[in-house]
Amino acid sequence: MLAIKDVNKSYGNKKILKDVNIDVKQNEILGIIGPSGAGKTTLLRCITGLEPINSGEFTLNGRAFNPNGSKKKSMIGLIFQNYELFPNLTVMQNITLAPRLRKIMSAGEIKTQATKLIKDLDISNEKDLYPYQLSGGQKQRVAIVRALMMKPKILCYDEPTSALDPALVKTLAGLIYKLKQRGMTQIIVSHDLPFAKKVSDRIVNIKKFSCTAE
Repeated sequence: MLAIKDVNKSYGNKKILKDVNIDVKQNEILGIIGPSGAGKTTLLRCITGLEPINSGEFTLNGRAFNPNGSKKKSMIGLIFQNYELFPNLTVMQNITLAPRLRKIMSAGEIKTQATKLIKDLDISNEKDLYPYQLSGGQKQRVAIVRALMMKPKILCYDEPTSALDPALVKTLAGLIYKLKQRGMTQIIVSHDLPFAKKVSDRIVNIKKFSCTAE
């Protein structure tokens, strides 16, 4: 589905990613592990168009894919480690803002889709709350719904278990499986090796300047 070919990324003279090659299959849960500073989060930011690459290419379903293209940014969603919710907006406002601004569906469709997703992820009762009123697990589910509202082909997670207690980690694993059953391709960057091994179909280990499958 998604092919990452010979991708290189540097910040000035500091090399972060060197000749990274990864193939992500349709409906796969791919775990990406590795030490701090190996470039895992940077790779996600490049995949989702938040950072440009210096060289290499991405292909999606066999076609050249530029994540930085304005029409392509919504094709791969990203759940940030700290969720990046707008503190001055309610849950419902947070999840409907992007599709409304990008005009990817009508106002009626946005409301219908948002209502369905918050029900599916069990946050209907929190729809009028603000981020500061939510638990870490609730914030994460809001962030996931917000990403799903853009109808991505692939969903990426950056360190999704870092702020969760064991019970919420179990809940997250169940949610990831649920999305897989619905056909969602997912990429998970994590320092939590037991979690990554539990939920992933396959693990890729990014070490500094190298990338190996496990």
